[in-house]
Amino acid sequence: FWIFLIGFMCGTGSGLMLINNIGSLTLSLSDGHGTQYNLVILTSLANWMGRIVFGFLSDRFRNVWNRPTFLSIAVFYMAFAHLFLAFSTFNM
Repeated sequence: FWIFLIGFMCGTGSGLMLINNIGSLTLSLSDGHGTQYNLVILTSLANWMGRIVFGFLSDRFRNVWNRPTFLSIAVFYMAFAHLFLAFSTFNM
C-alpha cells in the first residue's frame, strides 16, 4: 500500500504541476501569446487521452497485470515526456 501511495503521489504530483503551470511556463519561454493557447490545448488533450487509454487498458488487462504495474508504466511514459520537454530545443 505505501509503495503504491508514494508512487502515485510522485507520479501525479509532477503531472499536475506541469498541467497547472504550462500557461505561465509558455509565456516565460516564448515571445507571444499564440503558442500559449496551443500548448495548453495540446497538454489538455494529451492528459485526457492518457487517462482514457490507461484507464481502459488497466480495466481490460486487470487479470493479467495489477494496478501498480499500470501505474509504473504511466509514470515511465510521463517521465519520458517531461525529459523530452526539458531537453527540447525547438523555438516556440
